[in-house]
Amino acid sequence: VQVWNHYLPEGNWGKGLGISSFCAKLSSNFVLHDMSYFWCLGLSGPLELVLQVLARSCNKDLFVGAHWKGDGASSQAPFEQQATFHRRDKYPKQVLSPLFITWRFPSSRGSKDFCSPLLWVHCHAYKEVMKELNETLAAMPTCNASVKLCSLESGIKRIEVRGAKCTEALKEHLFIDDCLLNGMSSSSSKTGKGHRGEGANELAKQAGCCKAAYVPNILDPRFKGILKKSSKCCPPSYYEEKMKEVLEQSKLEGEQKLLEEFESNPISDSALCRLHRKATLLHDIFGIVLGDKNEKSEECLSGESFTFPVMIVSKKVHNSPNDVNALSGFSMLVPKSWVHTIWLPLILKGGMGAGLREWKWYTQWICGEGIYPESYEAEGVTVFHREMNQEPQSLARSKHASQKVWVRSKGADGGDQDRCRVLLHEVEGGRITEKSEIWKMEPCDLDVFLRPKSVKKREKRSFYPNQRRLQLGQVSSAALPKKVKGFTLLSEGFCYVWALKKAFGEQQNYRSSLKNRILVLIQKDSTLFPAWLSVP
Repeated sequence: VQVWNHYLPEGNWGKGLGISSFCAKLSSNFVLHDMSYFWCLGLSGPLELVLQVLARSCNKDLFVGAHWKGDGASSQAPFEQQATFHRRDKYPKQVLSPLFITWRFPSSRGSKDFCSPLLWVHCHAYKEVMKELNETLAAMPTCNASVKLCSLESGIKRIEVRGAKCTEALKEHLFIDDCLLNGMSSSSSKTGKGHRGEGANELAKQAGCCKAAYVPNILDPRFKGILKKSSKCCPPSYYEEKMKEVLEQSKLEGEQKLLEEFESNPISDSALCRLHRKATLLHDIFGIVLGDKNEKSEECLSGESFTFPVMIVSKKVHNSPNDVNALSGFSMLVPKSWVHTIWLPLILKGGMGAGLREWKWYTQWICGEGIYPESYEAEGVTVFHREMNQEPQSLARSKHASQKVWVRSKGADGGDQDRCRVLLHEVEGGRITEKSEIWKMEPCDLDVFLRPKSVKKREKRSFYPNQRRLQLGQVSSAALPKKVKGFTLLSEGFCYVWALKKAFGEQQNYRSSLKNRILVLIQKDSTLFPAWLSVP
């Protein structure tokens, strides 16, 4: 489908919509999504000044914490934050795009407080975001002289890998270090080789922060397949020794460059076939890679590389009622020319490609996160923070809950028009549809719901439709009317903040029975049925 000036896959072919097979793939294997429609901007400069620039268009609370202090930026391991980008000095209103900030602290740049974050925004809002950043730098003379902004566009690509077997897939098919992947996916706050200093300990406690690691020398998986095939006829010690030499040779060059500075292209398929035919022995292949190239193979390997750099970001889901292991995974930031080389072996080894439709299922209906542009509006979008006017026990779920709630507003400055994004799913029976109305449960409705059912009569809970109730909001996006084994599909709605606070306050006496959620009534035509409501 052509959208946002891109030709993107809409979904997989097959009978029906395929959400059951997609969820089964998440539980048993892994899925991949090419997020090429998110483009990249690069900032570089002193950490303090970069934070000042971003604070003009993002939530300032994201840049306050112990992980920003300590022994300078050099003690920091790379990590990624998820946020929203707003017009300059208009926060919390006028959202332009969802935002991923990949923080990097290259020690080779001289200053210990130097940073070079990558800003990932939706391509539809890319020009507006870049314009806002240029205006911010122009309005801050101190930052304009020290902070540099560069447009990378689609020079670096994001590949999203999710599923229960994604760690094994990256280890076996891309040959990424197992200790590195397990250390990133673990939730413990122990310091290690990839995550140093007190900042890393505090980072593990921050909601919305994900661990990351830069690997400068990943071997081409196609070339590794040739080596494994030929290694059966040689001693294992010789194979391991030569492999270390190959990786060390590329590591010396890779550590001096950032990801966006990598210019080498992967070896072509035709050159790889010629190499495989002409170099039938393992020592011949290692001789070509390590520099002892003969004249026949030199022409097919000029200007091409056997290794490439990659930045891996660990992704975890905290707000979904579904299995966390099946939803977690990794984001891989790779050079543009290497996407096909990485994608192909993962698909051939059992991975499932996810188009825009499947990614919406995963993001919005399974994980309960907002997706662009369905969870946004072109004008008048606001962000409501539960730190503002927060009441005890209201609008809070757990310490892992996100710090933001996306809101739609009709443009009025008054708080009565602020609406909060919520997640819904049926309790028993009924079907949530788009534009269904969300009503607050009155005490009599709660008594009906909590009343024990009669096993013999199997009485059905009935709610009186003519009773006067308070309307909380409306359903904006409804999940498919289908039950998926092992998964709860979530619908999305928007409720008025003041009405939602009132509903939370009245149900505090029932919180032990309601498990830190609130019950609401969904009206479809003339029938009412209960549903769980939670704030992401």
